[in-house]
Amino acid sequence: MSEAELPVLDIATEGTGKRFIECVQCPGERWHSVIVRATIKTEVENAFSEDGYEVVRCDGCMSVSFYERSSVGTAGEPSIVLKEVLHPPRRDRNARKMNDGSRRLPEQVGTIYAETILALNNGMSLLAGMGIRALVESVCKHKRIKGRNLKERIDGLADAGILGSTEAKHLHRLRFLGNKAAHEMKQPSRLELSSGLDVADHLLMTAYLLAEKAKRLPSRGR
Repeated sequence: MSEAELPVLDIATEGTGKRFIECVQCPGERWHSVIVRATIKTEVENAFSEDGYEVVRCDGCMSVSFYERSSVGTAGEPSIVLKEVLHPPRRDRNARKMNDGSRRLPEQVGTIYAETILALNNGMSLLAGMGIRALVESVCKHKRIKGRNLKERIDGLADAGILGSTEAKHLHRLRFLGNKAAHEMKQPSRLELSSGLDVADHLLMTAYLLAEKAKRLPSRGR
């Protein structure tokens, strides 16, 4: 490698500009001031690659982040960005959110619920599928529903009046989803998992949260 091809490091701390990127605290994209920038550029004949590392600060909330960018290009042409990364990682706007009443769930049920959503949002579909099944199991256990297997315990939820018969049928489909993930190692799709959590949210609402909301309503007429 000739001297002209050696990587060149450039560090700047003044007049380094701004970036319009997603803030770690503020909602959406915001202007960030670049506090310090380090750039490593490698040129080979007519082409180049460039890796940039920046410490940036939001002009609104003043929170600090680390911005990383890699690009390639040729002389006289616009560069092509290969990678842009922000640290801490930004929340996926399509990420699944927890039910508003999740903090009022029993501890074990709430823990399984939170970890299942975490698995879904991080692309761990097998774990998310198993988590949905475990969530149903944990509700049955907390409600002291007896049965030799999950099928019987789901039917027991309906017999105890916690769920209706139609809702129990939906839960059986969750059982099938969880069985495929746990026993057959088949990865559920994002749509299947999202639909499964919709059903699970309904279960949690019916089994725990609806009664609490009903207590806020008048118990007798005038």
